[in-house]
Amino acid sequence: MSKLIIIIGVLILLLTGNSNGQVYHGFPTIDGYWKVQYGYVSCVDIHGVSDICSEYQYIVTGDTLINTELYRKISLSGQDRNPIDETWTYWNTGYHGCYRNDLAHKKVFYVPKDSINEILLYDFNINLNDTLPETFVYNQSEFSIIIVDNIDSVLVNNIYLKRYHLDNAGFGQKYLIEGIGSTLGLLSPITPFFEQHYDLLCFKNNQDELYYFENDSTDCHLITDIKDEYFLMNNIHLFPNPAHNRFTVENKLNRSILIEVYDPIGQRVKVTKGQNSMTTINISDLRIGIYLVKISSEGIQIKTEKLIKE
Repeated sequence: MSKLIIIIGVLILLLTGNSNGQVYHGFPTIDGYWKVQYGYVSCVDIHGVSDICSEYQYIVTGDTLINTELYRKISLSGQDRNPIDETWTYWNTGYHGCYRNDLAHKKVFYVPKDSINEILLYDFNINLNDTLPETFVYNQSEFSIIIVDNIDSVLVNNIYLKRYHLDNAGFGQKYLIEGIGSTLGLLSPITPFFEQHYDLLCFKNNQDELYYFENDSTDCHLITDIKDEYFLMNNIHLFPNPAHNRFTVENKLNRSILIEVYDPIGQRVKVTKGQNSMTTINISDLRIGIYLVKISSEGIQIKTEKLIKE
């Protein structure tokens, strides 16, 4: 009897293990943070120790509508390293592009800055021995053929995410991870580099409590001087969502804000100036559907969030 119990237990564990990672996890829908490191031979310091050129970060800063589709905006900022005196210089390019989850087909699409045309960014509907499809980060004709030679799952904060090992994608272990992207970085090119390298240092998705660290790194803090944009965004909250007849915007910035509501075709249907810590907007006259709430202050767009009217 004891042997039978052991056998049954092993079978249950095997079945459980095989089922892990089968539920597809899309990219962040509210917040998200990718920190990337870039190195090149020309950046080797005078001691010949480090070849790090820069570290930079992509941060989800809100939603936007393009051709009636909802996208998540990302900003880009970082710091460059001087290999001679080891000093770092901060830079911030602001809005860098936006992405859209296609959960039904396990794909992520990207619209670069100053464009309205989307490009396939990641395709997670791939199988063992498949050739990596061409995307924004991988061009087969320009580089080389990359094959998915192993598929497993990685445990990230008690959640199994499917992981695809990429053969011929450079030195070390290179993967695609659903819900995160590439271990080279969110928008880093996937190709076998020899004199340069990209590494995803960490990924955070606070909403789903996902925290991923690469290269034994435990540093997933924001690079300094990003505080303005990130501080503004995280001190504005919209609730309830979904909403029925009204919703409220909580403002912890101690300054006035402009609240604008747009319908799915981009027409502004509400505008309110919020002077207090709490501003309630009546939407009882709006049709049931999905709207976009844009919040700005002193000419700076702080946050854009999808609002569902029930």
